[in-house]
This record gives sequence, C-alpha cells and structure tokens, in this order.
Amino acid sequence: MFGYIRFILAYFVLLSHVGVGLAGKNIGVFAVVIFYILAGLVTSKVFIKIAPQNAQISYFVKDRFLRIYPAFLFAFVLTALFFCATSYLQPHFSAKNLLANALIVPLNYFFWLDVSVIDAPAGLNFLIPPAWSLGAELQAYALLVLAIKFRRLGYALALGSLGVYAAANLGFIDSDIYGYRLVCGVFFMFYTGFLIYQKQHSKLAVFYSAMTALACYLFYSRNFGVFSVETALGYLFGAAIVYIVAWFIEPKLKEQSGFKFELFTLFSRKSTRIDAASDPSQTSVIKGETQASLNAINRAQTPLDKMQNEARLLFDTAKNKAQRLTDAARETEQAQTTAQIKSASKKANLRAKFNDIAGSLSYSLFISHFLFIWISRFLFGSVNLAFITAASVVFGLVNFYLIERKINKIRFKKHF
Repeated sequence: MFGYIRFILAYFVLLSHVGVGLAGKNIGVFAVVIFYILAGLVTSKVFIKIAPQNAQISYFVKDRFLRIYPAFLFAFVLTALFFCATSYLQPHFSAKNLLANALIVPLNYFFWLDVSVIDAPAGLNFLIPPAWSLGAELQAYALLVLAIKFRRLGYALALGSLGVYAAANLGFIDSDIYGYRLVCGVFFMFYTGFLIYQKQHSKLAVFYSAMTALACYLFYSRNFGVFSVETALGYLFGAAIVYIVAWFIEPKLKEQSGFKFELFTLFSRKSTRIDAASDPSQTSVIKGETQASLNAINRAQTPLDKMQNEARLLFDTAKNKAQRLTDAARETEQAQTTAQIKSASKKANLRAKFNDIAGSLSYSLFISHFLFIWISRFLFGSVNLAFITAASVVFGLVNFYLIERKINKIRFKKHF
C-alpha cells in the first residue's frame, strides 16, 4: 500500500516542477512533507525491527546507503553525461562541486554553499535539484538513531524542531529555509513517523495538536509564510494517512493473508482425512467385510439366516457406495479449495509485486524527472509532460530490473 502512496507523492513532485499546482499552492511541497513522515516510519522499522541487535547501526547504515545511493548515482551519471554531450545550460563542472553533488548532504545547504554545476537559478543549479530534500533526509536518519537510542533526547530534539518550524511560520525567521528546507525545522516530521510506528499516542497528540493550533492561527490571521499552507496541511493530512495505512489498512491485508494460510492448513487436514479414507488398507477392509457377508450367505443353513445375511450384504453394498460418494464430494471440495487458495495467493502476490514496483518507481521518478524536464526543453523547446512522465517511468523500470533487484538481494540478505 505504501508503495502506491509513494508513487503518487513522487508524481506530485514531478507535476509541481512542470508548473502544475492546486489552488495556487505547491503540491510538491505537500508531498515532500508526507515523504518525511513516511521516511520516519520506515527508518524506525528498519532500525528497531529488522536490524540485528548486535549490529544495529552498521546494518542500518548499509541498508540506507543501498536504498539511496545506487539509483541516485545512476541518475547522477546520466545527467552529467547529458550536460557534457549537449552543453545545455553551460555546465561548469569542478571536482569540488561535483563531490558536493555526489555527497548529497551539502545540497541541503544550497542557499549558503556553492554547489552549482550548471547555469540555472539557486536550487536548480545542481545535477539533481530534488536531492536537497535527500540531504535533509540523510541528516534526519542520524538524528532518528539518536532519538531511538536516547528517547528523552529524541523527544527534546523533536520539540526543538517544532519550535523552529513554528518560529519560521510565524514570521520570526525565514519560513522557506527553516520551515521546509533545513532538518532543524522538519525533524519533528520524521519523528512523527517514529511515533506512529511505536504507537506513542500521547506524544503524537502533542505534535499533532500543536500543528493543528498553528494551522488554525495561520488560516485565521491569513499571515502565511512561504509554503506555510503546504507544510501545515501536508503534516496534518500526511500523519493521518500514514497512521491509518500503517495500523488499519496494512494489518487488514496481513490478516487476509493469514486467513489464506488457515485455509491452506484446513485444506491439508481435509486432504489427510481423504487420503486415509482412500487408503488401500481401508479399501481392503471394506472388501473383506463384503466377502465375509457373501461367505455367510453361502454357509446359511436356514432361510432366516440366509435372509439376514442377504440384508447385511445389501447394507454393506449401500455403505460402500455412500463412502465412495462421500470421497468424491470431498475430492471435489478439495479441488475447489485448492483453486480458491491458488487464486487468492496469486492475487496477493500480484498486489505485493506491484506495490514493490510502485515503491521503487517512486524514488526513481523523484530523482530522475528533472533530467527529463531538461531533455524535453532541449529537444522540444518546452515542457512535454507526457514525455517526462514516460521517460521517468522507463528510467525507473530500468533501474528496478537492472540495479535495484540485485541490490535488494544484498539488502535483504539474512544476517541473523
């Protein structure tokens, strides 16, 4: 389910970069905030549940590196090759700036650091413009590890982050930089994902109530900063959506999978009983009983004995026919149950596969779409949404089948 959600959010980011908005608001900012909450939940799950206890940090660092960098470097190299081949936007590569681009984290400070490699406005002048948010995410990973290891410190950091966000959106400091870009103003969004994963409702209520109150004040005063509406609504809607999916929809899907397993178990038990009823030794017993009845008839000395034995023979014959009919009915039921289980299992596997692919495509779409925006402008002189969408999806599929599936074998290799 989360794979589909991530894909939709990534497409919102793409749409925002080609000028598509909603009621004059930036839907990409709205999507990024929900991405932050989702990242907090997933990160918490990886660190708390999946990583082995004796190597939590090393496993976590390796997992996050393999999740982010291979696809990023793929897009990074393709974008660099495009600029080298076309000289579009007058590329001016230097070792220092290319390294800053490759390390990702410096991109989060593009308004202070020189990370420019092309002739474009600040924030759009590095190879993968959306990667500034990846820089914030990488820093949030480190803070989340601290928050998980040291719960009181983590809570204090998140409250401080909420304070920075509030100050930015109340006009005391820059709302774009401190209320959306820098990790100091958005860490509480990642922390919210952790609270959702841990079901820490009391702390979650503190952040959600504070954001609700702040949003109400902003809408009442109409004193909005840059992206105030998008970030506030993104948080309120995003936290609710992530919580509902994580604790109501996903468990229901797993419960259905569990029911299918119970069906399989029941089927196996029925199969055992049917096999027992059809066992050759059981069949020989039935035949033996019938033969005994025939022998008794032949040995009968009186008409009454003969009639009783004939009646017993008729009863045994009817019993055998009934047993065969019962076995046939059970075999039919067995076949129907098998078909139902196979059909349900096939659908569940198909849904899971498409969810995984959608999740993979979301990241590829996110990091590659600016390359295809530039290619579209270079080839057609304008932004062609159909071309950008199709090219980004193709990039994602190539990345998934040639790179990510191999990387995932390493990521998901059992360590314990």
